Amino acid sequence: MKTTNVIIGMLAVGAILIGYSTNCISFAGVNTSDKLFSAKFVSKLDKCLPYTETTKAPIGNITLTNKIVGKEDGKCQVILYGNTTCNFNNEQIKEIADSYKGLGTNSYSSGSASVTTTDPLSATLGKLLNNPAVCTSN
Repeated sequence: MKTTNVIIGMLAVGAILIGYSTNCISFAGVNTSDKLFSAKFVSKLDKCLPYTETTKAPIGNITLTNKIVGKEDGKCQVILYGNTTCNFNNEQIKEIADSYKGLGTNSYSSGSASVTTTDPLSATLGKLLNNPAVCTSN
């Protein structure tokens, strides 16, 4: 069951990143349907207030659920894509909020791999999701 969830989560993230990079659509674009998170989700995340949001991926018929659980051990616990639990500190939350606004870098390195995306939010989430000290698959 866990392996299936991990694979589904990876496919969803991959589809989003591929779709956004090949279509040159930005998470931080003007059209809110192009964003992975809504402005309301980001504002709730900034304060770590419980909130659940469901969106459709731009590719296929994939539904993604993101949930802010609340504070746990001084960090904000968030469940992304319904199957990845992340514990963000205040600095990481600020980095997500800034990248949502289009600020920050469009690339990140993960071990021997380096990834360049079309927008800062993709890069920030990629970096955090690939850090096992921050995010783990359920």
